Amino acid sequence: MSDAVLIAVAAVVGLQFPAALLVRLDAGRLDLERPNRYPAAVATILLFGWVVLASYLARRDELPRADETSGVDPPAGGHRTDGPRLVWAVDPEGPAWPLRRLRRWVAGVARPVWWGWFVAVPAVLLAATLLVDRRIAAAYLWYAVLSSLSVWGLSGWCSDVVVTVDTDAATLTVLPVGGDPDDGREYGLAALESARFVDVGAGTTVDCRYDPWFLLRPGTVVVPAEAADDLAAALRACDVAVSERSATNPVVGGPELATLRSAVLLAVLGVGPVVLLVA
Repeated sequence: MSDAVLIAVAAVVGLQFPAALLVRLDAGRLDLERPNRYPAAVATILLFGWVVLASYLARRDELPRADETSGVDPPAGGHRTDGPRLVWAVDPEGPAWPLRRLRRWVAGVARPVWWGWFVAVPAVLLAATLLVDRRIAAAYLWYAVLSSLSVWGLSGWCSDVVVTVDTDAATLTVLPVGGDPDDGREYGLAALESARFVDVGAGTTVDCRYDPWFLLRPGTVVVPAEAADDLAAALRACDVAVSERSATNPVVGGPELATLRSAVLLAVLGVGPVVLLVA
């Protein structure tokens, strides 16, 4: 693939992200129901995000408004306890919500996955590009693009949802904020082997480990800091091994770890490709 074609493809994909930001601002101005789902679709569908954008622009006046639906609202105060059920909301607000979403998710990534995905593989590709063949930069760029899409999709477990843990039924239910109650996704906690709590400032990220590990279930759950102890107690009641939050990292604390990992993530997936393109 020639350098010109590579740069053109990277530009087309990269422009999806500012386009998604403009869609989010427009959806908020129109007061659409669940406005975060539209920019997420534009940003995370490789190349075909432009098709989603065209469809959004064609139908934006027909899309459901927030005041026209009767979906589930977040609990007052961010969380509540209703008998055997613990209910809380993770509802992003403000212009910095994408960064908060990524910061919460990256703090809960297991260490082997973190070191392999965001350190070892990018380092090998970068070294091969600089020391062996400049054409290997194409592999790094595609790795960064596909990883960015995967990260954004996986971090969606942490954002714009109402989560319910029912200790009697041993289930975890995830429902989009403002969504219809019938749209909720319910997961049994029997396969949840352990949960690691990481404090990230205003919230707590829970790294969920399943047996078997490849189950397609929430790998990361975010809970308000004031509800973290209640969630830990609820998970223990469902026979889930819960780690002590103070023991998540003996050297770097939770918020510091989240900030450090976020900086590395942005450098690997954002700064690295730009440097290779202009070098």
